Amino acid sequence: MKRVIIPLVILLCICKISMADTISYWHIYYNKAILGQFSETSKDPIIKLKLSDIKQTDSLTTHYFKDTPCENCQVNLLIQDDNKNIFKQVKNFGTFSPLTISLYELSTFLNRNKSQYFEFYYFEESIKSKFLLYKFVIY
Repeated sequence: MKRVIIPLVILLCICKISMADTISYWHIYYNKAILGQFSETSKDPIIKLKLSDIKQTDSLTTHYFKDTPCENCQVNLLIQDDNKNIFKQVKNFGTFSPLTISLYELSTFLNRNKSQYFEFYYFEESIKSKFLLYKFVIY
């Protein structure tokens, strides 16, 4: 009996020590080129882009990933400026679904409202709590 218990206790200790914690992460694409990669541990995630580089057909896409995905839930990307004016709320279904906006529309809104930056928030309809993914600065 002792031969079974000691290896079992050792195995349980090793399993407890080696448990890994998973975190959510997200990638931001400017058209099809990666612009930023962030996670829950990122400190002050900021993306900057020159206004003169933005063309009318450009887009900004956010891909969000987490360890407990849902296929049928509504996912949202809420975009607001530094004055808390809501620019847009993009919706899709499924955790891994891309959330895309027009950069040209974003820059037009920024100029019209004299905003300094945008904040991009992610939330799932079933959870209702939003959290900041990144700040986006057009200069």
